[in-house]
Amino acid sequence: MRAGSAAIDLAEKYDLLNHVEKVSVESLRYLRDLGRESKYIGEVRGRGLMISIEFVKDEEDKEPFADSVS
Repeated sequence: MRAGSAAIDLAEKYDLLNHVEKVSVESLRYLRDLGRESKYIGEVRGRGLMISIEFVKDEEDKEPFADSVS
């Protein structure tokens, strides 16, 4: 409990929630702009700093780029 309390104190002291909100908005904006320019990005979605990018072979048919990373 002491560690959890210290983590909350640190987040409040440095206003981390507002920082995360600003960083996430800018990150999603940048990645969505990049997605509009790239034919290999199908979709960018996220909440907070949990962001995912769907890579596709072609933006027209949205077929996944690969099932696994090698």
